[in-house]
Amino acid sequence: GYLTDDGKIWEYAGMTLELVDLLDAGDESMFSMYISCYDNIEEVATPVELVEAIYASMPDIEPQNPVDEFELFYIFASPGLQELMDAEIARHENGQMEVKYLFSVLVDGQEYDLEGLTITETFTDPVSKEVTASFTNFGVPTELVFIFIQPNDFWLLEDIQSRGEYPWSLFEILQN
Repeated sequence: GYLTDDGKIWEYAGMTLELVDLLDAGDESMFSMYISCYDNIEEVATPVELVEAIYASMPDIEPQNPVDEFELFYIFASPGLQELMDAEIARHENGQMEVKYLFSVLVDGQEYDLEGLTITETFTDPVSKEVTASFTNFGVPTELVFIFIQPNDFWLLEDIQSRGEYPWSLFEILQN
């Protein structure tokens, strides 16, 4: 991602975000989250670099509900995942507080104290990649799989999954 010369737009994979709109709306915390994450991303990033940027940005946020952390990966999510995230964000903004899940999809828990984070590419083919983030959270071993697709020159996040004892898929949670 990059900040254009006018200092207003971040861009990744042809998608843009008017950061000035966030400030005009008085949403300085959201602005900070975007800046933090995109300071950690190159203009054309690999899936491993994108996942590294997400986790590098986590200490800078304090999510109040699960949709807050969408801001860490929204701009490089696939159009299908973005559409599902938009619908979930709209539900929260409209006061529909029944949530589809009550945990952070980035740590597979409600709170976090991550140790031993390793991020590795675990599957690859010409148009898709899987990146696994392994860590302990409060001493509990955890593995999350980030699934990326490459419909053009950029890698886009299609899903985040836990394949452990209690498997879940962010795409499927938001779809139901």
